[in-house]
Amino acid sequence: MAKNGNSFISFKTIHKTTISFNRLLLLLLGLFFFSSFSLYGAAVLDGGGLLYGGGAGYMLEAPKGWIFDNESGVADGLHCVMYPKGGSWKGSPIAIYANTFADINVDLEHFVMDDIDATKKSFPKMKYKMGAQFKTNKNLTAITVDFAGNGTRYERVVFVYSNNSVCMVVLTTKEPKTLEKYKNVVFEVIKNIYFMNVEDKTGGKN
Repeated sequence: MAKNGNSFISFKTIHKTTISFNRLLLLLLGLFFFSSFSLYGAAVLDGGGLLYGGGAGYMLEAPKGWIFDNESGVADGLHCVMYPKGGSWKGSPIAIYANTFADINVDLEHFVMDDIDATKKSFPKMKYKMGAQFKTNKNLTAITVDFAGNGTRYERVVFVYSNNSVCMVVLTTKEPKTLEKYKNVVFEVIKNIYFMNVEDKTGGKN
């Protein structure tokens, strides 16, 4: 069984260098939500940080002009959200959240299909379009899936695989036109994503 008890370390800013929560619940509620452990504060413009859980960590960065927020959804179990400057996690028409899953013990395509099957089981009218595998700038394997049709949520999900783990980065909105407008923003988050093997402060893997 994949592990996804995430924690978060944020950095004041990560300039463009080398730098679960249950998704079905968000779809069901039609809401945005986030959580984290912060070194420098809750919300940072063009910020970034390390999202980790179960020993698997991924370095992420916000798109240019977006806020990297690691506190707004703590009560909802999310460790990493982003939204355009001037917006908020609950109030923005478009937002991004991320989760990691460790020890998945399947390849990326099987993991993605399991997510699709679970989504369609909960939302039979949900339609999806899965793209071909591609490589990020750091040579990690990724797959993009677009979801639409449950009436409350439209999403572009990028699944990034490394070391028997997956980082799921989700661009989410209530409006199909908004998703179309921002659909490529999610690739800014994962273009320089890279994996880190992370151990918690107690000496074991988190």
